[in-house]
Amino acid sequence: MCFYREVVPLMVAFQVAFGSQALAQGILRACGRQWDIIGYTFLSMWVVGVPVGMYLVFVARPSFDLFGLWVGLLTGMGLLTAALYLAVLGIDWKKESLIAVNRANNTTNLNRKENHSLHDDVNNNGDENENNEEDNEEMNALR
Repeated sequence: MCFYREVVPLMVAFQVAFGSQALAQGILRACGRQWDIIGYTFLSMWVVGVPVGMYLVFVARPSFDLFGLWVGLLTGMGLLTAALYLAVLGIDWKKESLIAVNRANNTTNLNRKENHSLHDDVNNNGDENENNEEDNEEMNALR
């Protein structure tokens, strides 16, 4: 028996939901909210989607078969997509931008400190008298 005509529209809808949730996951991952993604995925796919699909395939089998499996997967993926987009809509973007700026400044300051220590090691190789004014002027110009 051919189920393609019945199942292909569900597969297409699943792929659209899958692509959409991947975008939302990327946004949440960039904000450092990986644990939220794990929780939403577990609840929507493993607690809702897979059991619905298994129920439709094995319990309501005479009428659903393969179609029931895809209904379950689409239910879970649709729920996951909705939950992730609600989480994205709930992000305080001003707070996230301040966190990102702070993180960038800390990284830049660390790099500057590392560079200063390297320059100090090069300039202070045992003879502090070798540091003359010309070297200091050149170093300041490079900074």
